[in-house]
Amino acid sequence: MVLVEGVAGETPTVANTLPLTRAGIAGVADTSATSAALAYKFIPGVGLYLKSVGGTANGAREMDPAGGAQTVGVLAVGPHVYNAASDIRPARSFGGIPDGNPMAGVPAAGTIAWNEVAGDRWRNNTSATFLASAARTVATSTATLTNYNGRGVHLEIQATAKAAATTLTVRLLDSLGSGVVATGPAFAATVGAVYTIDFYPGVLAADYAAPNAGKSVVVPRTYVIQVVPSDANSVTYALTGFVVV
Repeated sequence: MVLVEGVAGETPTVANTLPLTRAGIAGVADTSATSAALAYKFIPGVGLYLKSVGGTANGAREMDPAGGAQTVGVLAVGPHVYNAASDIRPARSFGGIPDGNPMAGVPAAGTIAWNEVAGDRWRNNTSATFLASAARTVATSTATLTNYNGRGVHLEIQATAKAAATTLTVRLLDSLGSGVVATGPAFAATVGAVYTIDFYPGVLAADYAAPNAGKSVVVPRTYVIQVVPSDANSVTYALTGFVVV
């Protein structure tokens, strides 16, 4: 059977059907029935079905090079991928996939890494706000974070207000938030200045101009970042950065 989408109630003619349903197919008569409810034309004798402009169908279909608008009259003979319920899209060539693609219509061929319980998608360098800007007077920790496949983390801390000569120290803790993996130097936290610290295997402290710093350490699978003030005076700051593969 061939199904070609048309308009509800149409009579099949050369003008409103595709070449697949017409000339050149032995045994296909020009007496196809029309389903007003489904808006399809049914043509017996051919073991394919095709859906035309708008939407998708489970089977052969027209090519959809952009993952959206159809190219009328071109039968897809390549692989299709599941995107969502009732949405099956043709695979696209590598050259047609831009950076930042939402992955719709891209075959599921990415790297998966086993974590002893389940599989994780392989990540690129990923940025994050570890602690949003707020006034703080005590040591403050992030939630427990998951390091999927990064080796280290780059951190930036910036103070926007402070009441005294308080300094800030950034620490990398284990997943329980108690064991200290590494501790950076104390930053003066001058208002408006940005201080950076890298926790990454192989970095050399000599490569950093004070007060910025680097600590040669591997970031564990689960970890916590903590900022510790030198006293109880208020400091308003934010901690941002990114996980480094």
